[in-house]
Amino acid sequence: MRFLDNRGEGRSKALFWLCFLAIAVYAGYKFAPPFVTYHLFKTEVEDEAKLAHMYSDEKLLVRIMDKARGWDIPIESKDIKISRDKEEIFISVHYGITLNFPGGYSREFFYGIDTRATLKDATSIAH
Repeated sequence: MRFLDNRGEGRSKALFWLCFLAIAVYAGYKFAPPFVTYHLFKTEVEDEAKLAHMYSDEKLLVRIMDKARGWDIPIESKDIKISRDKEEIFISVHYGITLNFPGGYSREFFYGIDTRATLKDATSIAH
């Protein structure tokens, strides 16, 4: 059994797959962390919405900003919108992350979290 033919096709296939594997690993290295961070932060924002009956909107904003800082998410208070009525709270968070690639190329990816939750008891808001 021969792994190479006379023209070296076995080596060129191996080199192709090695390059493909390197590109796939690099793409995972660049794209996976922001994507995972988004999903973890989204879960925390949803949890905050469920506990919103315990906090004022200002305190809720501070709590969400603290969680964003913990995940190194570049947001400002203007990127978070909180509104509530007698029965529900709505929280919207939108932000962008810039990824830099070799050769000076960069691309900004935008993430959005829109969640709503039922307020349990709106009369017990802590300040």
